[in-house]
Amino acid sequence: LVETPSSVFASAAGTCRSPQLMHHHALRLKGAVPFARLMNGRAKPSHIGTMYYLPKSSSQLCPEGRGGRMEELPEASSALLCRKQTMLLSHYLAKFAQYKSRAETLRELRNDRHGFLLTGQDGVGKSVLLNQCVHFARAADVLTLYVKDCHRYTHGHLWIEPNTLLPGYFDTPTPTQEFFKSTRAAQAHLLRGITYTPPVPLPLDLEDQEQPATLLDLVDWGLSGADRIGIALKLFMDAIHDLKDIPVVV
Repeated sequence: LVETPSSVFASAAGTCRSPQLMHHHALRLKGAVPFARLMNGRAKPSHIGTMYYLPKSSSQLCPEGRGGRMEELPEASSALLCRKQTMLLSHYLAKFAQYKSRAETLRELRNDRHGFLLTGQDGVGKSVLLNQCVHFARAADVLTLYVKDCHRYTHGHLWIEPNTLLPGYFDTPTPTQEFFKSTRAAQAHLLRGITYTPPVPLPLDLEDQEQPATLLDLVDWGLSGADRIGIALKLFMDAIHDLKDIPVVV
């Protein structure tokens, strides 16, 4: 619980459930920790409970926008709470950027699991923690794939239909286009550096147009038409799955 002079009213969940109160300084927290210290995995236990300010480039680091209850925060707010989980994951992601030399350490930190599962009641801060991970990973130049709202893919209030070329797959053109555009906006330089060869020749608009040679080319090919977006996503995720020497946060 976080105690104020007048009452004890907020918990870790409250910092998400009452973002307006937090923004207007109703929660008394310790000072600020530089974002660079968190990004580089140099935060200390004494930083837990402090605020940190996102860099001016945060909109470029996460063009997808804020997920979960973070959307309730005022646009002008750029301060987030450094919790224990924030510090631990910032240390993990800093080592993940150097995964070749830290492979054994990384395996120990996640207990030989493939990743982390964030659980908790509505409002405890799962989405905030995910946003923080996206900021830390992308600031460290780690290829990071982020979907802020899976509901848009699964609950059918947007156009969803079976893919005519991929039996058993369904297309969600609108959120997939958003995913490709935001990933491209955040890390086009990384996608450009990953070579790619399609398993079969892809249909092209012009006779002299070349087949995609990088993951960035594949993304651009998918964005060139709604009929291509589902195929592009399948090929893109297959390529990501096959990467062996490049760290990826999903």
